[in-house]
Amino acid sequence: MNSKKSTKTSATLDNRNLKLDIKPEIIALILKNLQKFESNKKYLEKDMSLHKIAILLNTNTKYASKVILKYRYKKSIDYINDLKIDFIVDTLKKDTKCRLYTYKALGEEAGFGSTQNFTKAFNRRTGMPPTYFIENLKKEQELK
Repeated sequence: MNSKKSTKTSATLDNRNLKLDIKPEIIALILKNLQKFESNKKYLEKDMSLHKIAILLNTNTKYASKVILKYRYKKSIDYINDLKIDFIVDTLKKDTKCRLYTYKALGEEAGFGSTQNFTKAFNRRTGMPPTYFIENLKKEQELK
């Protein structure tokens, strides 16, 4: 059960050709900091926002938003939520104890501000609610 990756729509493909009015060396620095942001799992901080990302990337929100859209092919909020959900999906696959957590606990683990936002983002990213996903993981484990 791999997480459902967002399909690239024509609008997303247009982002590749998006001209950024940002100097290439600034883009390179933002991308380097974005990689650090991802590898250090800073996206798990509660209430992560574009403003907080911009601070962590050492840039402004306009540049951060444009670079994320062009190079990660997502709007900022979708980018953050997808990273959080991918983290939880990976955690659920690797740690069977986490499968016993409530939605609220899973959402908090991923840094979501509310259970509702977590379940909505999870369903959007994976195409199924967390309960169904966990049930499928348990069935897969039993078959091994």
